[in-house]
Amino acid sequence: MLELTGKLVNVFKIDDWKNPKTGEVRPGGHKIQLLCENVLRNGEGKRMEMITLSVKNAKPFMDYIGQDIRVKVGAFVSGKAVQFYMTDEDFDVL
Repeated sequence: MLELTGKLVNVFKIDDWKNPKTGEVRPGGHKIQLLCENVLRNGEGKRMEMITLSVKNAKPFMDYIGQDIRVKVGAFVSGKAVQFYMTDEDFDVL
């Protein structure tokens, strides 16, 4: 299991999305954004990275904007980038 720790900086809703070719409507949802610190491999610094994750219910996160939280995630590679997804809606406030 992987965990991401970062400052919860945003919670937002995304609208339903309609595929212009097929007409299929995909339901919107909610997303959270974490500002995470990555230590560089050369050990000479750090890089801040914004990670956006989909969540089923945004309400539990609303009271913790600006605080550090830890979430359980899975990861996959898309092109040259690592993408993360939440494996569990539970989170810890640090």
